Amino acid sequence: MKAMDLRTKTPDELTGMLADLKKEAFNLRFQKASGQLENTARVKTVRRTIAQVRTILAEQKAGKVVTAKAPAKAPEKKAAPAKKTEAKKKGGLSTAVKKAAEKVVKPAAKKAPAKKVEAKKAAPAKKAAPKKTVTKKAPAKKAAAKKK
Repeated sequence: MKAMDLRTKTPDELTGMLADLKKEAFNLRFQKASGQLENTARVKTVRRTIAQVRTILAEQKAGKVVTAKAPAKAPEKKAAPAKKTEAKKKGGLSTAVKKAAEKVVKPAAKKAPAKKVEAKKAAPAKKAAPKKTVTKKAPAKKAAAKKK
């Protein structure tokens, strides 16, 4: 039920309606528990209607007067810039579109095929050889003496 329909009713009618809705919610809970509930969406609608009725009763008790709000209008779309619309009216194209079309239509000058650059094969990295320990050679005089 819509909220505006509920606001037109008297508090006595709303309390009677609230009692009926509570009984229906109770019966729906039993049907659900026993597996006989066919329309499961009805549980949700009854709960929401109970909440609406309670809210309107509280508003009436507080003395608030609530009126229906007008639906919000969707923002209007802005008109396109004048240049584009004028070009469309004339049946022609805007200058930017013409320039873009010219670029596409003109054939490109033939260029020499690009040279293929072969990737240089990297030489495998050499491992550093372990340092050799350098021993001092014996002086030549001693070596000559040993030969004799």
